[in-house]
Amino acid sequence: MTATIYELVDEIRNENEKPVHDLIFQYQVESRLPCDCRECLLDITALALNALKPRYVVSLVTRLHEGEEEVTQFNDEVRQAVEDACQIVKARPHHFDNRVSTTPLPTFETDDDEPEESRETE
Repeated sequence: MTATIYELVDEIRNENEKPVHDLIFQYQVESRLPCDCRECLLDITALALNALKPRYVVSLVTRLHEGEEEVTQFNDEVRQAVEDACQIVKARPHHFDNRVSTTPLPTFETDDDEPEESRETE
C-alpha cells in the first residue's frame, strides 16, 4: 500500500508562515508589537496568516519562478498583514490583564427567601 495522506501531510507547508514569523520576531525585538505575551503573539500570527492568500508548497525549492517585483509585492503584503493584525490585537487583546479592571464583574441574583433545598439542581 502506498503512503496515506496522514503520513504525508507534514511535507506540505504554507510558504507564508516563515516570512510572517520572521517579521513578527523582528517587530518583537524592536518592541513594535502591541503586546508580546503568548496569547497576543499567537493572535497576531493567526490573524496575519489568515489575511494572506495561502501558498502551500511541497517542494523545498520555492520562489524560483518569481521576479523581484513579485517578491517585493509579497513582502509588502506580509508587512501589511502583520501591521493590520497588530492593530486588531491592540484594539481587542485576548490576554489576561493583571491590572485592576474598572468593569464590574457580573453578579448572579438568588432568591434569599427560598430554602436551600429548593435551590438544588434537578
